[in-house]
Amino acid sequence: MNALIAEQSDFTQTHIDIENVHFTLLTGRGINESTPDPTRALEPMHFHSSYEVFYVASGNFKVATQENTFEYKKDSLIIVPPKLMHNTILEDNGTARYCINFFFEKNNVKSDSRLYETLAKLLSETIIHTSNAFSIYESFKKLAECIKNENYFKHSLYFHEFIVNLIELLAQEPLTPSYDALADDTVIRTHKLHNLISACYTQNISLDELANQLHLSTKQLNRIVKANYGCTYKEVIAQKRIKAATNLLKASNMSISEIAEKVGYGTLKGFYKAFDKFYDCTPSQYRRGTNEHE
Repeated sequence: MNALIAEQSDFTQTHIDIENVHFTLLTGRGINESTPDPTRALEPMHFHSSYEVFYVASGNFKVATQENTFEYKKDSLIIVPPKLMHNTILEDNGTARYCINFFFEKNNVKSDSRLYETLAKLLSETIIHTSNAFSIYESFKKLAECIKNENYFKHSLYFHEFIVNLIELLAQEPLTPSYDALADDTVIRTHKLHNLISACYTQNISLDELANQLHLSTKQLNRIVKANYGCTYKEVIAQKRIKAATNLLKASNMSISEIAEKVGYGTLKGFYKAFDKFYDCTPSQYRRGTNEHE
């Protein structure tokens, strides 16, 4: 079963400027989570083009990568860097965690604070973990609750407070790198590429056409896609289409042929073949299995 790219196009984006940094805060489901789901360990791994930050409010929380599974306890802060394949797992009823995703780039504001340079240095080397992060709990909790309640007015205030506390915490406890994170320009490029693919995956846009839109040669873009996604452009499109199809199978009464057409397949045969490659079953079998578990 293939690994899937996280659907950050499904997230709500909030743009926040602090000093010389432009932040994109990505919010969706799972901001606060306390319901155990051990089956998540069996799902395909995914990655984001953003930083994913977790705070363990109680119990034990696991992050599985392709090489290892790490277990974190109460008051742990974990920052998963862009491009790292992973799953997150809640196994115990006593476990609760908060989560936010954000992406940042330098803006044109002149500032003496050098906030961008500070963040880039602190977040550029590793998947970060500190087991004594209680000092950041209140700001993290307020931000997560604000996001959950869609209180967009206070997003900027609480996010600013969170970033200040995060920098103070990380500066106090620098950690040894365990994974290589992406360079800043690569993170930005991946973010733009992923957004463009998310906007056109249902259309038959070729790699040549996409390269023209990004002002790159086809050869350059092909290397970038393989480096960032670990697969070909054709496989990236297939992943996006099948993920969209599974959402429609679970949440709609559309027929299989209607779903196939909506996600970009010209023939039903092609849709069935692609779906079987990812899930080892037909779309109808997948829908029946989903309904039986509800």
